[in-house]
Amino acid sequence: MLDFTGINCVNCREFESKIWVNGEVMKRMKNDFVVASLFCDYDDEELPDTEKFYSDLLGAKVETVGDKNEHFQQKLIRASGQPNYVFINTDEKLLAPQGYGYDATKGPQDFIDNLEKVKAAFLK
Repeated sequence: MLDFTGINCVNCREFESKIWVNGEVMKRMKNDFVVASLFCDYDDEELPDTEKFYSDLLGAKVETVGDKNEHFQQKLIRASGQPNYVFINTDEKLLAPQGYGYDATKGPQDFIDNLEKVKAAFLK
């Protein structure tokens, strides 16, 4: 599970404090997934010159770790915004065609259903 997040992302903290804290959500995340948090607003760490490039997806030069993570999110699902949870298999193939983003009207059960769906896709 790729957790596209942000240090200053209010919606990310909201999702974590309302969804991730749910016992059933946490159990699945701990037992069934490897979670990698990729901060898209992490601009403090500049990339080495050899890793900098122009991103057509972003319409800008990728110069920081945050830029690189944002480019990766765009490359995978053609979407921006955080939080966005993207599920891939060990070959980096998408298990769902789009990410799972923040929606204040959805609760833990909706996220659990999504986790179960992508887990089933992974096991196929």
